[in-house]
Amino acid sequence: MGNFGIETLAAIKIFEYFADSNFAGKMVIFVLVILNCTAIALMWTKYQEIKRALRNNARDEKRINDLNSIFDYDDALFSGEGSPYLSICSRAMDAAHRGKAQGQVRMNYVENAIRRAITEYEDRYEEKMYWLATIVSGAPFLGLLGTVLGVMDAFGTMESGGATIEHLAPGVSGALLT
Repeated sequence: MGNFGIETLAAIKIFEYFADSNFAGKMVIFVLVILNCTAIALMWTKYQEIKRALRNNARDEKRINDLNSIFDYDDALFSGEGSPYLSICSRAMDAAHRGKAQGQVRMNYVENAIRRAITEYEDRYEEKMYWLATIVSGAPFLGLLGTVLGVMDAFGTMESGGATIEHLAPGVSGALLT
């Protein structure tokens, strides 16, 4: 199995194909590269965010499990960067304490508090993911646009009487590259 690196890219002359392609092909590739970098940055950011939340969740879950009773929970016991788990527990315990002040813990209050907190975190984690969905669904159409523009350029060159390889190469190169 070969090593895919700079040597391989040099061997297939992809940069020469890019240089030989027409302006439309270069612009489509440029836009695709920008969108690719944006998608990678979004995925990396979300990965880091979820990784941090999982680490903090594990830490706070252990600390909550170390309590003698869940009713010993108090936000003052947990300092530092909070986790989604801690925030959800805090909301649930606030609802439980409000219900307990009325004489009994009302589980539907606790469940509603948990659902609201989870929904807030879902919204936070899904934030900007629509950009990723747009990029992923739109990139193939941009590639197709580059192919169509390259073929149109090649046919336009043939129509004007320049059916030599030097005249056709930029359009065909742009079509194949995108």
